[in-house]
Order: sequence, then structure tokens, then C-alpha cells
Amino acid sequence: MAGGVMHHWNAKAAWNVLMVSHLEKLAATLQQLVDEEAKDQRLAPAEVARLAAVLQASPAFRAARAPKERLAVAHREAPETVQHPGERPNFEGDEIVKTASQAVDGAAADAYAGHEAQLPVLADELLATPAWQNTSKGLAPVGKCLQTQGLSRLRRSGPRLR
Repeated sequence: MAGGVMHHWNAKAAWNVLMVSHLEKLAATLQQLVDEEAKDQRLAPAEVARLAAVLQASPAFRAARAPKERLAVAHREAPETVQHPGERPNFEGDEIVKTASQAVDGAAADAYAGHEAQLPVLADELLATPAWQNTSKGLAPVGKCLQTQGLSRLRRSGPRLR
């Protein structure tokens, strides 16, 4: 400060400008190398589809409902979906689990919707079987509910495939 006026001087040495230029080039080269390495490590789309199919075929994966459960099953059934400590994030593993989960949920919803229209017929067939009549002595309220209201009161909260 001189005479009540704030002054600021800035000067850059020639070596500083040269160093910043070299550092910028080095950063760009490093980023290019990292991108190439990540590209080389990605799974092929065919491999992603194969692993998703493996998970879809797994009874444990289909039975798992929560995302954490499905992720744990995926790590057991398809170890390629696991990110080991110190490795890059395994985005393909997340995509594999997501794809398989969507396929399993879609198949469960389709199967449930296909059977839902048949529930009254199936309930009548069940009530008419001798096995039901012999073992349902203690289940008389359930049988009466089936006869009067069908399965609408006994429906589950959502589809589930096993």
C-alpha cells in the first residue's frame, strides 16, 4: 500500500511459463494413457451379455430381492463382477447385475400376470381335490374365503420367481 492506494505487482519468470507448459502436456498424456488402459480392461459386450445370462439362470439370484442380496449372489456366481481392493471401479459388473435384475424382474412380472387370470380356475381345482379336502379340516376358513371371494384376499404383495 502506498499513499492509501492498494498496489499489486505480478511477474512470471520464463522458466515458470515453460514448466507450466510441460506440466499441461504431461497431464494430457497421462490422461490419454489412463483412458486407453481403461478401454483395454473393459469387458466385451458379448461377455457382459454372457455373465448377465449366467446370473439370470441362477436360482439364488432370482430368489434374491434386495439389490445388496443380488450383488452378493453375483459376486459368488460371477466373480468377474467383483471389484477387488485397489482396482478400478468395475462399472461393467454393475451393468451386468442391473441387466440381469431387470430381466429377472420382467420375467417374474410376466409369469405372475399370466397366471393371475387363471387364479379363480386354479382355486376351484384346488378346492375340488381330495388331498385338499382331507388336509383342509383346520383350514376351513381359508377354503370358505376361496369359495366366496376367490384368491383376491389371499394374493401376495408382488411377483417372485424361483
